[in-house]
Amino acid sequence: PRLEGGEGESADPEAEAKLLLYPGESFYNLPRIADLGGEVPWVEQISWEPRAQVYHNFLTPQECNHLINLAAAHMKTSNVVDRTTGKSHASNVRTSTGHFLLRDQDPTVTEIEERIAAFSMIPADHGEGMQILHYTEGQKYDPHFDYFQDQENVKNGGQRMATVLLYLSDVEAEGGGETIFPKGKFVHGDPGTPSYDHEAASKLPGVTPCARGKLHVKPRRGDALLFWSTTMSGAADESSLHGGCPVRKGHKW
Repeated sequence: PRLEGGEGESADPEAEAKLLLYPGESFYNLPRIADLGGEVPWVEQISWEPRAQVYHNFLTPQECNHLINLAAAHMKTSNVVDRTTGKSHASNVRTSTGHFLLRDQDPTVTEIEERIAAFSMIPADHGEGMQILHYTEGQKYDPHFDYFQDQENVKNGGQRMATVLLYLSDVEAEGGGETIFPKGKFVHGDPGTPSYDHEAASKLPGVTPCARGKLHVKPRRGDALLFWSTTMSGAADESSLHGGCPVRKGHKW
């Protein structure tokens, strides 16, 4: 996942232009026809509370594998931030392993960072380095906020405004690992688009008990989830409370 920090700014036209994944197709002109075949990129609004979008097919399979390969040999126990002191420490709230990549670590990382900047409309240099996370069976991240609740981190780098989660692997059927928003409100899909009724889908067979009935996103390799931890006024958005359900089968990157 990639955590965005710093104050929001107006769009960067140069960065936005680099979002052209296919000749002649911009972020604002992505196909939204339900029967399109292939790995076509398209954006789906899943909630307004919190503001959250899924960019389907944001990464190629090759890019997903590249990010995993950069981190796989360096994984360490993931930490959480103490809300009072701002210091990091291990906790059973978060049981994954992870590794931070350097900003602009290689050309592929730079290209992905610029694409994230265009998607979020936040300049790339306002973001943190990408953190690659790995969850095996039973591992999870309990519901939490990404915005800082301590003053030390805010003083050092500003508040976290938004988060982009990149799903680098698929999870098996009924394999868990969903990203949940326990306080999130559903947006119903429009007829004639690839969107669907997330509220109804949240109750279908195959959704794990952790995610059932809640706004959630099922991991799918190449997809990106953008959600905002703050409201339009800059206040902390409590509906951005989110977590990672336990992986029940296989693993999740």
